[in-house]
Amino acid sequence: MKDIFKIALVGRPNVGKSTLFNRLAGKKIALVDDRPGMTRDRREQKIMLAEFPYIMMDMAGFEEVDDKISASAQLQQKMNEQIKRGFAEADLILLMLDGRAGLLPDDAIIAKKVIQSGSDAVALVNKIEKPDSAPLLADFARLGFENYFAISASHGLGIDALKALLIEKFEDYYGENFKASDEDKKINLVLMGRPNVGKSTLINRLLDDDRVLVHDAAGTTRDALCFDWAWQGNVFSLYDTAGLRRKRGISEIVELLSSQDSLKAIRFSHIVAIVVDATEALERQELRLIRHAADEGRAVIILLNKWDKVRNKSAALQKVEQIVADTLPMIRYVPIITLSALKDDEFDIIPQAALQLYDLWCKKITTAKLNQWLAEKVVTHSPPLVSGRRLKIRYITQIKARPPQFHLFASADIPEHYLRYLAGALRDDFAWHGVPLRLIPRRGNNPYADKKPKRKLTSRKMMNRKK
Repeated sequence: MKDIFKIALVGRPNVGKSTLFNRLAGKKIALVDDRPGMTRDRREQKIMLAEFPYIMMDMAGFEEVDDKISASAQLQQKMNEQIKRGFAEADLILLMLDGRAGLLPDDAIIAKKVIQSGSDAVALVNKIEKPDSAPLLADFARLGFENYFAISASHGLGIDALKALLIEKFEDYYGENFKASDEDKKINLVLMGRPNVGKSTLINRLLDDDRVLVHDAAGTTRDALCFDWAWQGNVFSLYDTAGLRRKRGISEIVELLSSQDSLKAIRFSHIVAIVVDATEALERQELRLIRHAADEGRAVIILLNKWDKVRNKSAALQKVEQIVADTLPMIRYVPIITLSALKDDEFDIIPQAALQLYDLWCKKITTAKLNQWLAEKVVTHSPPLVSGRRLKIRYITQIKARPPQFHLFASADIPEHYLRYLAGALRDDFAWHGVPLRLIPRRGNNPYADKKPKRKLTSRKMMNRKK
């Protein structure tokens, strides 16, 4: 495995480095205050973006010092040396600038040091919260960077485009077939359903041990139970949950708490297996449960238990498939497995299906492949008119997996019907079956397009312009 990608976040004091650091980390790690100089030591944090790991180094604020005798100057000098060391270690340098304050002498000094380091670098002009702030960017073009982004770290503006750029950098660095933490893969498989559909019996058969109490009385299981289960070199955390009754059927506080505990199990699951009594109709409660799991971003399997008691098997299976197709378009082609927890001897199909779903849930598609696919889809089915003008779909990138999530950049708001078309095509063409997808529209240009700085005028050209 390659060494982890490192990013150095540099700039003057109080330009918003720690605020951006916290936003990218997804939690408040760095101290943030209006007073400059809150960060003195180099802070490092491992962060995941689209399943790619990287180290973010939050550096102290840079200030040029002439006086090297005073204690404060000596401290600043040591901090500057730390920043220089960060340049040498970084695969990418993010130079943060203050759009409100404009271009200051220290900005030019540190920009020169960044460029001289030879490292890949991007300039971020922070505190740009309003559209009319765009003219503030013109001064920063003189620094000589090929790419710079207008962002607001505190409000989250421009962060999507920045993340899209980072993903492309990671793809180039790690390679197309990179998989993070594959050796530590442990799949959380949660069994859910109505009371008395056979969840506990199935758990015992999978574990080949009577670990769970089984009784004909509905509601025997009250707590969400977890068991480690190894199958052909793969490790599962197998959860047995309390049967979920309709709300009006809950008569005791214990049952209510058990139901709430079962629903919470979805949040830490990777795959939710809905166990259904095949002799009964697929009820609204089970469909609601599948929809809830999909909304939480979890992959789903339907297990039709007690299949040995079903007479017309082909008609029963076709009916379930039709109901799922009609009512659950957001998670198309959910795997449906027929079984009998009491009568069957082999259950390999369940972990096999779970492993396939897990791989799909974690799957990433490179930005290049996605945009090649997008170009073909736009030709096949042209985007609609929006306010009398043809909509331009400019770019797509996968920002994360588990579940797969994408940002789609366009010239205007994308109509819902066209967004559904693209989401369905994405699911079908890349075989994301049984896995929810999140296709999030964004207005803006291609975030990867190079933004060349304006050419600096020579003194002769400036004189001619004045004339």
